[in-house]
Amino acid sequence: MPFLKNTWYVFGYADDITPERFGHRTIIDQPVLVYRKPDGMLAALRDICPHRFVPLHMGRQIGDVIQCGYHGLRIGPDGACVGMPVAGMPIPKAARVVAYPVVERHSLVWLWTGDPALADAGLIPDFSFLCDPARGNVRGHTHVDADYQLAIDNLSDLTHVQFLHAGYQASEAFERLRFKVDQVADTVYARLTFPNGRPP
Repeated sequence: MPFLKNTWYVFGYADDITPERFGHRTIIDQPVLVYRKPDGMLAALRDICPHRFVPLHMGRQIGDVIQCGYHGLRIGPDGACVGMPVAGMPIPKAARVVAYPVVERHSLVWLWTGDPALADAGLIPDFSFLCDPARGNVRGHTHVDADYQLAIDNLSDLTHVQFLHAGYQASEAFERLRFKVDQVADTVYARLTFPNGRPP
């Protein structure tokens, strides 16, 4: 399945990642581990040991590194193996995993899955409203067992709300619906207006 790679994905909420608790998710079909280093900064690695392919989140954190729970290889935040379980053992150059650019912004953890040289934090959308104390915030995530393009389609055309969510979001003004789509650079805005209708 094709995925956009040179873009930022939301990994999760920043306060879910603590020095005592990893985060691990599948992002664009890749297992990813995010952890917080002792200095408070985040690191993101492909969640698979380069030796026996055990998920790294099943290991433990020692300082800045993750120790695999199977054979004890230690993987640093740049993805390279930095320690073997027995002193003096040589570290194979191929013992490394992908390290992803990761940014904490507006209470979210953002992960870049493409070329690290193109990871421009200025491209992260403005979600500062999530930190506004005057607003409520409902948290969580939903697993969708479907092609991600269907979720995009669902959220890009909200006219289905009148029928699928009629019990709490329908409007008697639906017949007067005004629907406008605008694209500004890489952002698409879809606006639905129900003139002179009661709010759902």
